[in-house]
Amino acid sequence: MRRLNFAFRKRDKVTNILTFCYESYPNISADLVLCVPFINAESRCRRLPKGDHFSHLIVHGTLHAAGFNHEASKDAKIMEKMEVDVLECFQILNPYQ
Repeated sequence: MRRLNFAFRKRDKVTNILTFCYESYPNISADLVLCVPFINAESRCRRLPKGDHFSHLIVHGTLHAAGFNHEASKDAKIMEKMEVDVLECFQILNPYQ
């Protein structure tokens, strides 16, 4: 995951998820690449249920695939609210609290 993150984002560190969008392919919109060992470690460290954390990251990556980002503070707040709203539909607590 570290190599992928560096190759595509020029960030030399492990990340929990990467989203690759494919605008030129009609039947595929994106791939989500999850780093399971890193996510498991994050879950333990943050004392989050593993399933909830995975669900959050899938929602997060899907929003990236839909064109949302969190580079600017304003955009981050919008994206976080959308994540929380979707997770609430599945009775998953707000991961940002």
